[in-house]
Amino acid sequence: MKSTEEMLRDFAFLGDMTETAVIENTNLIAEAVESFDPLPFEKPTLCLPYARSKVISRALSASAEKYGEAAPDIIRLRIADEFEKIDSSDGWSHYLLAAKMSDKSRGKGYIHKLSGCVGSSFVSYLLGITETNPLPPHYFCPNCKRVEFVDETECASGYDLVTFGVERRLCPDCGTPYTGDGHNLPCEFFTGYEGDISPEFYFNFAEDIRTEILDCLEEVFGRNNTVLAGSESTIYGRMGERCISDLVDKYCEETNTSIGLGQRERIVKKMASVHVAGGRHPGAFLIVPRGYDISDFSPTRYTYLSRSCGKVKPITLIDCRYLPLERICMYDFTLFSELKLMEEYSGVPAESIDIGDIDFASYFGAASLEGISFGSESFKRFISAVKPTKFSDLVNIFGFDHGVFDRSDDPGELIGACADCGGPIAFREDVMLSLMRYGVGRKDAYSIAQYVRMGRARHGFDESQLEIMKQHGVPERLIASMREIYYLFPKAHAIGSVINDLRKVWYRINRPAAFFAAVLSCIDEFDEPKFDYGVLYGVLAEGRARAYEEYNRIVGKQGERCIESERIKILKLALECYDSGISFLPADKNASHAERFVPENGSIRVPYRAKRLDR
Repeated sequence: MKSTEEMLRDFAFLGDMTETAVIENTNLIAEAVESFDPLPFEKPTLCLPYARSKVISRALSASAEKYGEAAPDIIRLRIADEFEKIDSSDGWSHYLLAAKMSDKSRGKGYIHKLSGCVGSSFVSYLLGITETNPLPPHYFCPNCKRVEFVDETECASGYDLVTFGVERRLCPDCGTPYTGDGHNLPCEFFTGYEGDISPEFYFNFAEDIRTEILDCLEEVFGRNNTVLAGSESTIYGRMGERCISDLVDKYCEETNTSIGLGQRERIVKKMASVHVAGGRHPGAFLIVPRGYDISDFSPTRYTYLSRSCGKVKPITLIDCRYLPLERICMYDFTLFSELKLMEEYSGVPAESIDIGDIDFASYFGAASLEGISFGSESFKRFISAVKPTKFSDLVNIFGFDHGVFDRSDDPGELIGACADCGGPIAFREDVMLSLMRYGVGRKDAYSIAQYVRMGRARHGFDESQLEIMKQHGVPERLIASMREIYYLFPKAHAIGSVINDLRKVWYRINRPAAFFAAVLSCIDEFDEPKFDYGVLYGVLAEGRARAYEEYNRIVGKQGERCIESERIKILKLALECYDSGISFLPADKNASHAERFVPENGSIRVPYRAKRLDR
């Protein structure tokens, strides 16, 4: 941590030998140390047999099944373009593996979702990896396969074409009611403009099937070829920059040392990267290619974190970011366990739900939104400002809520500042598409959108970028809005999230007992002090009064600390149940499920595990 001047001062007792010891000898040692590559071979690539032919065959078959053999040129060209990009990145095996994992989830009867920009890939949609269709918005006839694309500037999503209150159009060829599909997502944010981004799939699976998904990985690669990804904890990650500065101040105070601002910043920067402890990535598995062993890449260890999906696996000591191994990320997502229970309780499959049947204006204008991700305070502020009436409104709200802008205090002001002729600029894709509407070339539009979405425009655009935008008449107001962006969320991720949350909304409206029983069953309150479910019992008026009294008692006792309390979530949901005319039945060994809340004749039966809490 010391500078050369400090070292010379510390070793001044050597007299004439000081400079030799501090400067000359240390350089001699450094020059004597040979450089070598710890991995004297190229990074092993993920390689599944016949991956290219399997992906192409399956994608073309799925396209023909949905859009017919004579699909419009826009569809055929999109597929061909993505095939070229996959070829460039040598990503065929990644797509095939992702398809296998997706098939496993669906085979178990569970919906899944992928984070990030995967939904921007039409090939991923055809393989069943994602249910987000990235084509431009269009009408589609499920009977005769007729496709009719619409003006994307007038309709942001194909779901808006068949939303509540809009008269359903009939197919002019066969008279079947049209469905709407397509969300207009360019594939570049997932594949790169020339296929220069290696495909990464970040899965969100129901916790219930995590073991089965890991079994799928082990079937493909072998049990010993899937290991847990290690992570590194540094002083900066553990303490933050301010705490490091405090450590420097304390050292200077105790040693009566004075350092300049530049020296101080240098020390803080070097201390930030000091290793503190090794850990485990929350959802990543590393794939060791056949013919190799994990010890060829990293030492491993076993700790209390080694148990995953009911199995004990080694964890790499080296941070997974620095290892030349493919990484598969799988995260638990409670929402899919909830949807599975709602399906079971109601008998209505989640994927069969038509979210166009939901009256967005009425529901989001009056409902409390408890139990769904739309219920956060910031989301409610955007809902109040936007007053959503269609699917794309909710998607844009999601983008504004998850993006980072300079104007974030007033939702109305933010949305107004980020508006363009084709709609609001809420996502990185919106920047690219808006620039293309003004005539900016696709490659330049993508490059500028990448620049903006990472917040670099806040420090100014390059002269070449400004020149391109001015040549094509991009309004100064839009350029100024881009300068206020710190980060833009991927639209494909937002669409997938909104689709699944709207499925929960449909159950909330049409099968309320199934909705509340499922959400309550998936709340994990085992780590909290024992909660007395007895406060929920009673006829509607009595039960509501007892639940409300307990709610006020906890809020009064814990104050702001209770906001994230699982007990508060239970009580809020219970109050909504009573408002919906649903009461709670006490735990009973002959009627209760061991761990789940279960609908019963319009009421909800408390699980038997809660019997001991009924004091």
